[in-house]
Amino acid sequence: MERELEQLAGGSLHGRVVVAHLDWGRQRLGQVAWARLHEGLPSALARWLDAGIDPHAWYPFADCVALDRAIAAALPEPPRQSWRAMGRHSASMNLLMDGAPHIADPHEVLRRDTMLQGNWVDFGHARYQPLGPNGGRIDLVEWSCYADAFCVSAEGFFERAIGIYGAAGPRVTQSACLCRGDETCRFEIEWE
Repeated sequence: MERELEQLAGGSLHGRVVVAHLDWGRQRLGQVAWARLHEGLPSALARWLDAGIDPHAWYPFADCVALDRAIAAALPEPPRQSWRAMGRHSASMNLLMDGAPHIADPHEVLRRDTMLQGNWVDFGHARYQPLGPNGGRIDLVEWSCYADAFCVSAEGFFERAIGIYGAAGPRVTQSACLCRGDETCRFEIEWE
């Protein structure tokens, strides 16, 4: 399969996202497999991890994507399944860490998440559009960085985010993606 389009240079992810993805990887892999994965990383990335991840710092997008891919490659399930699970775990850790104020309306959750998008990435912005009582759309626009692993992780993040706030049966699909040559990354979100 031909590799999708990507732009890895020039942006950063917040340390709390990195910490969540690492936490998920360590839990899934276990101590022995995690040590093997660490030994197989490029030396620059291994040194980056050895220094410790500061949850308040920012980390190069390209390194974060490389780490997500290394974790997924070490697991038996398809990489997309792992990346989506990393996104869910990130929402669980980061939104619950913030105390997840109770918001009963999933539309308000998604509006809030798009307004706070700058807390997680330092490139582009997000827009939310409600599409009826049980659905909406998030567009990630003017993103200077993008990668398939990150987009799939975002699906999991959005899915878990509205689930945390009480939406039943959340479903997220990506209908457009910069990695496929589209003008935006678009996520269609529905719930019961």
